[in-house]
Amino acid sequence: MSKKISAAIQLLPIGENENFYSTIDKAIGLIKNVTSDYVVCPFETVVNCSWEELFEIQKQIGLLLENNNVKGIINMKILQSNIDNYRIKLEEYCKK
Repeated sequence: MSKKISAAIQLLPIGENENFYSTIDKAIGLIKNVTSDYVVCPFETVVNCSWEELFEIQKQIGLLLENNNVKGIINMKILQSNIDNYRIKLEEYCKK
């Protein structure tokens, strides 16, 4: 099994008004389908998953934008560590 990583995923749909939150909600739904270890924060969703799962999430969000003709930016911040304390750091990060 692949080592777990933590990633903060930000999606910014560009040029949308009424469907802005709908697109973000659909992206969060796609994340839920790939991993159950996630936390929705005000400006991003943080996931703990394998590299393979992260690439699948990015692919699915990209297809969501493409299939719905939505322009957008997907930004990811990735943390990989050789210590298994990502859950502690995630909880500290999201409390702020």
